[in-house]
Amino acid sequence: MKRRERAPTAPIERRALLTEAMVSLRAGASTTAVRFALRALADARREGDARGESVALFTMAAGYR
Repeated sequence: MKRRERAPTAPIERRALLTEAMVSLRAGASTTAVRFALRALADARREGDARGESVALFTMAAGYR
């Protein structure tokens, strides 16, 4: 059985942005959450991190619900 390679871990700053977005969502501040998620998305795309990009997009979509 072949082991799957793990994706590199996200930088602390990107994780912090996504955490801030989630906290903002829980507080009902969806506009702020989307802004944090957009910053995380830009960082993930700049670094070529597909997994980080998908997490940022998922988080941003939650702000539009």
